[in-house]
Amino acid sequence: MKDTREIIHRQMETVEIERPFEPQIPATNGSYGAYRETGTQDGFQLINYWRIIRKRFWLVVGIAVLVTTLTAIYMARKPDIFQSRAIIQVDLEQANPDLVVTDRRVPMSNQDPSYFNTQLQLLVSESLLRRVVKELSLDSNKEFQKAKSDESVSVWRQMLKAVGLASTDVKKTSNGVDEVSVSASASLASSEEIAEAVRLAPYVNIIKKNLGVEPVRETRTTNKDTRLIEVSFRHTNPELASFIVNGIGEVFSKANQEKRTGTSSKTSDFLQERIATLQSEVKNGEVKLFNLTKDADILKTDEGQTIALDRLSGLNKDLLSAENERKNAEAEYTQVSKNAESLNARAEELTARYTSERENTIRGLVNDTQKKVADLKAQRARLLEEYMPTAPEVKEIDTQIDTLESEVKKAITGNEEDLAAFRKQKSAELLNNLRTKYLSAKNKEDQIRASFDQQYNQAQGQNQSAVTLSLLKQDIDTKKGFLKELTAQQSGNDVIARGTGNNISIAEIA
Repeated sequence: MKDTREIIHRQMETVEIERPFEPQIPATNGSYGAYRETGTQDGFQLINYWRIIRKRFWLVVGIAVLVTTLTAIYMARKPDIFQSRAIIQVDLEQANPDLVVTDRRVPMSNQDPSYFNTQLQLLVSESLLRRVVKELSLDSNKEFQKAKSDESVSVWRQMLKAVGLASTDVKKTSNGVDEVSVSASASLASSEEIAEAVRLAPYVNIIKKNLGVEPVRETRTTNKDTRLIEVSFRHTNPELASFIVNGIGEVFSKANQEKRTGTSSKTSDFLQERIATLQSEVKNGEVKLFNLTKDADILKTDEGQTIALDRLSGLNKDLLSAENERKNAEAEYTQVSKNAESLNARAEELTARYTSERENTIRGLVNDTQKKVADLKAQRARLLEEYMPTAPEVKEIDTQIDTLESEVKKAITGNEEDLAAFRKQKSAELLNNLRTKYLSAKNKEDQIRASFDQQYNQAQGQNQSAVTLSLLKQDIDTKKGFLKELTAQQSGNDVIARGTGNNISIAEIA
């Protein structure tokens, strides 16, 4: 059955684009007629809606009363929010002219207008707020922890909990801290600090959400800028709000002072703790040294060293020297034996004189032979004027020339063979000498090491106390030097801290 390829004509369908206009006959009362009675239909729909609402009137009223009651209960049980504010004064950075510091630059007066804006950003930085949480112990404050736990509950759950329709249990995470993602910046130097930042992140977020930092404007003058910053904090406990605001100001001022002087509370605490530890260790070491010196019976030389240790020290120096000599000989032998180019270069240095003498001899022989050949060729040319090239006289001269040239080539070839054999001989001698030198150095090292081990084993028992005393005394001297440096550093930090003024202060406490 074949497919038809005729064009199929469809019947045209009429589409109604607009509704037909239906004119209305004017009313007999003199008023105008309308096109459609739309008002009647809309009114009918509103009436239907009103009937539905009236049918479920008490349900709508009940829902409205319930929502209103829940909202009223929530607002009634919601604690009051108190706001505490403090004023921080940020002056220009001024250098202390009476302070002389050799290991750092003296800060000059800072006229940069962005300095004030920078302090505004530093006041809300996470590093400062983490320090505030740690120094004010907010992570162990019950009121502050309550605010942290309340933040994890939604408003709807709080409303349900207010009427007793929701449990008060809050899902806890490990160690009571929610999981937060904290990116490790370049200033966090250790994993302990990163873990501490993760632990304090929820408390920092609470402070940031309720903290307000705004510059104070003066509206009574033309220049409205001031050097005052208003810091505010909102909390249900007014005393805690004031405590946090004042703490932020104090920590911010303290951090600025530490930055200007190059000191910090952590550094000062570390120095004090380390100094106390070193003093105790030095005292205990001196007592132990006195008791060991009294109990040990050690024979010493005029320099205060024991005889056994003195000899052991000499053997140690000899062993180090022999070990270095063996290493150098071994390295030289290994390099030459495994590198043909290096061996040939060294052999060439040794055969340079012999090669020069042989080359001069061959050069003289070649020159003499060339002169003789030149004379014979001249004689042959004269004979060719009288004789034919096949004449016996000419052939005799050709034979002499060939003989001389053959002797020269043989001499050159023999010289090259002799030089190659001489180089090979010298290379073998050089390699053998280096190997002998290495084995001799190794044998010497082994002998000295055996003597050292024997002397060490012999002196180990009787000089154990001497070694212990020496190490103990060295440890005491090292700790004394370290203690002296730490004491000087602490004194310098105190001088710098007291001599440098702080340009940031609390103008008004909360």
